[in-house]
Amino acid sequence: MEGYISEKLLGEGTFGYTQLILDKSTNKHYALKTINLSPINSEDYNFSLSQNTSRISHPNIVPYEDSFVDRQNKKWLILMNYYKSKIEYKLS
Repeated sequence: MEGYISEKLLGEGTFGYTQLILDKSTNKHYALKTINLSPINSEDYNFSLSQNTSRISHPNIVPYEDSFVDRQNKKWLILMNYYKSKIEYKLS
């Protein structure tokens, strides 16, 4: 992803991982969730999920910015707003 710098790994799970990235043009941080696509999870299902997720508005759900599929590496990338935890605020 051109235009972004990966800064650190925020977490990982069974289906993928999430990184803290920096948008070089705006100097804004985002969380980039990378999900491994498998034969069980069709791309149609993933696109449907991303469209429905983008419509959700709730104070406890992190807003969704964009998503795209890396077909070559069979990955689904979801760009979301990044919020520091209370602990991170106290440490910074």
